[in-house]
Amino acid sequence: MSAPKTKYANPGTDGSDASLSVHPDSAQTLAATGVVEIDSVVTEHGTLFTIDGDTIHANQVAIAAKFSRDHQVRFDPELGEFLIYHPETGLWEATKEPAVKMLLARFIKTEAEKNQATDFLPKRTNAFLAAVLQILKGFTLPANKNSSMGAIHVGNGMLDLTQASPVLSGFNPEHWSRRMCAVAYRPEAKCPRFLDELLTPALVAEDIDLLQRIFGGVLLGENTAQRVAIICGEAARGKSTVVTVGEEIVGLENVAHLRTDHLPGRFETHGFLNKSLLTAKDVPSNFLERSGAPMLKALVGDDLVEAEAKYGGKFRMRGRFNVVITTNNRLRLAIEEDAPAWRRRLLVLNFAGNQPKQRIANFADLLLREESEGILAWMIEGAIKHLKELDEIGDFRLSAAQQTRIDDLIDSSRSPEVFVRTAITKETGAVVTVEELTEGYLDFCAAKEWEPFTARQFENVLTNLMQRIHRVLKRKDLRRGEKTLRGFKHVGLNPLPTNPPA
Repeated sequence: MSAPKTKYANPGTDGSDASLSVHPDSAQTLAATGVVEIDSVVTEHGTLFTIDGDTIHANQVAIAAKFSRDHQVRFDPELGEFLIYHPETGLWEATKEPAVKMLLARFIKTEAEKNQATDFLPKRTNAFLAAVLQILKGFTLPANKNSSMGAIHVGNGMLDLTQASPVLSGFNPEHWSRRMCAVAYRPEAKCPRFLDELLTPALVAEDIDLLQRIFGGVLLGENTAQRVAIICGEAARGKSTVVTVGEEIVGLENVAHLRTDHLPGRFETHGFLNKSLLTAKDVPSNFLERSGAPMLKALVGDDLVEAEAKYGGKFRMRGRFNVVITTNNRLRLAIEEDAPAWRRRLLVLNFAGNQPKQRIANFADLLLREESEGILAWMIEGAIKHLKELDEIGDFRLSAAQQTRIDDLIDSSRSPEVFVRTAITKETGAVVTVEELTEGYLDFCAAKEWEPFTARQFENVLTNLMQRIHRVLKRKDLRRGEKTLRGFKHVGLNPLPTNPPA
């Protein structure tokens, strides 16, 4: 016949230490054997279970500390989620709170059995587990997590690019890795079809090198150069195939879809949490004119960005995302007064080569099956190059032609202002009408192969531009023969330059 128990109240929901009665012989055995393991957790926080007469007390702080250590569980306060380390992949993976709670419940049972404190188990209630989880949230990731620039998590280990040559080592929880490329790194692997059939027909050599450095930077995780890559060109040149391959190599779980028209929404940026790459494919020409486009500068510029989960609270993150956009059109930016900021942020690649002679169905899938390790090795080479240029100039190193493409995109986006500055000059006594200026503007854009603003859009900004740049006001009393016209005095329209004969 078992010995009687003394009854005690259930632990409250306020998280106070739970106590319960135990069989006198169990308490005596626990006290006599001293089975509680003395380790660093016990030294810092005390034993997991203690005895007060015939009562066992659970030390919630010690339980949380030992659970965090033994099961490699940490809390990320920025994302508001628990992370558990998986040694087979080397990843700290987000885990829902109910799953962590069940793991904690099994841990307490194991520890209670080990310490001959099984009489505590009936008090392992939901309220008690919730109280321990609340304490567990204090065991957070280190402040410098994911700050090891030059370390890349690949399918077969951690790759250190800060040495003279890449060094591959085993997985380690202290890398605090949240993202990985699942492809194994083989430095000898090649990707001839990716280079010869996809890139070489579309890009010149210096642009292939820039693309390699762009995707190398994506592998590194954080966009230290703070650039937005725009890949443009006619249809069927391989732009989207290149980006699809890049997404798969980086890992789709690390990629989010970029929608500039949705960026001002409350919940849109929540999908960017723990992502390293934002992509937008085949976007229309007004993609960077939409209301959320200016936010791109914050998403790549290391600014603090707030993300809100529906019914899940708000979180903060740094804008260090890599951004890659593809389009068949010439994009136009909503520049206003921040042209220098956009010039500093953009990279432009033009897939201007010939269309492939033969279309290959699902070419991206074929390349990934046959050459994924070679493409990764090519991207790693790009990462090494990019680390070197970051160390030297803190940015991508661009050729004159590559910088000219950026300038051209900026200027075409503010073509009315460029026209007024460069095609109109002060000329005492001269007269030019609005109609003549509009025709001149359209010819100016055609000569530069720019998509012009509409005549109405041009006229809407013309008056302010003429006043600001040339200090002249629009008049409505200009005379041409018997007609009274709108226009400007004391300015003249320069003739368009003509190309010299071949």
